[in-house]
Amino acid sequence: MSAAKKPSNPADFTVIRAEKQMFYGGVAGSPVVTTYTLFAKARVKQVISVDSGWAEGKADQAVILLDSGKTCQRKTVKIGEIVRIQFQIKTASSMGGGDNQWQIPGSVESKSPAGVKNSLCIRYKSSKRKYLTINTIKVLPPIFGQ
Repeated sequence: MSAAKKPSNPADFTVIRAEKQMFYGGVAGSPVVTTYTLFAKARVKQVISVDSGWAEGKADQAVILLDSGKTCQRKTVKIGEIVRIQFQIKTASSMGGGDNQWQIPGSVESKSPAGVKNSLCIRYKSSKRKYLTINTIKVLPPIFGQ
C-alpha cells in the first residue's frame, strides 16, 4: 500500500508584471486617474471573464486589452498567451462654485473581497470565480496633462 500527495491544480496565470501609472489632468476639475495594468501568461486554455479590480481601498471595472487597441471583458486564451488586464481608480472631482456645478464621482470605496490589503486584486471567472492578487507593482512616472 502506498500513498501519494494529491497533485495541486496549477494556477491559471503566471504574473509577468504589474504596473501603476498616475495621470493628472491639466483641466480644472479633471480627476486624478491611477491606471493599473497586469501582464499575465496563461497556463491553461480557458475562457475568462474579467469583472472588477481593487486597489487603494477602491474598486472599479476591469477590462482585457486586445492587440487591436480595443477592450473586452470575455476572451478565450490559449496556453502561453500573454493577457493584459487593466483598470483605473479615479478620484471624485468637481469644478467648484456651489451646488449647481457638474461633479464627476470617483471609483467606489470598497474592500477587496479576497481580503488583501495594500495590493492589487482582480476578480475573474473561468470555471468558477477566482481572484488574482499582486503584491509587487512597478510604479511608472506620472503623466501631467497640459
